[in-house]
Amino acid sequence: KVLTFLRRKSVNILEKTPVIKDAQSAPQLTWRTMFNLYVDLWHTLSVAEKAEWESAARSRHMTGYAWYISQCLRPNPGIYLPLAGGKMQGDIDMEQHRLKDLPLPGLPFEAARKWDLDTLEARWKTGARVYHDVNQAVPHATWTTLAFNSERYDTASMHSTVINNDRITVLIAGKYVCGVCVQWEGNVNGLRQVMIELNRGFFNLAKKPSPFCAGTNLNGYPYFEVVNPV
Repeated sequence: KVLTFLRRKSVNILEKTPVIKDAQSAPQLTWRTMFNLYVDLWHTLSVAEKAEWESAARSRHMTGYAWYISQCLRPNPGIYLPLAGGKMQGDIDMEQHRLKDLPLPGLPFEAARKWDLDTLEARWKTGARVYHDVNQAVPHATWTTLAFNSERYDTASMHSTVINNDRITVLIAGKYVCGVCVQWEGNVNGLRQVMIELNRGFFNLAKKPSPFCAGTNLNGYPYFEVVNPV
């Protein structure tokens, strides 16, 4: 129908019916595709979900369906890509929008993966500080395993005050600060020796003459595998 006959205020009018050209442009086709996807998604919503949209739309004097479509068609790659079956790749222009907690544009930082942060945090939180709350007897010229019946802290269940309380068991592999402090009873001769064992074998040793040794500190920075007892 090319021509339209109208009568307005006793006047006969002949009008040419406007023909809207379907440009089939890329943006137009994209919006049309997304609109159809959103319509299909609307029909999959439950009764309760549709009721929520109706409730949110009521104050805006809109139907739930109209409010839903208006929100779906807002620029939002987070909705576009999954519905279109695509994957986020390359550069995505988010205009003024940004993902929460990412570095601000212009700052020379890259975003870290959550897995990296969780793994790093777990390593830094892993540790134990233990001690014995009474004196322990050490026979002359005899290596003696010291017990630790108390804890300052143990963040990863690495130590037990009841079972095998002479050891700390590594549960997360990595480099650790490993140290011990021993206070000695005074003596006029001989040597005082402290050794840290790893897997019941030699790891680190400190040796000092007794007259000058009221206490001994021994430290190391080893790499421990999982389930290494120290």
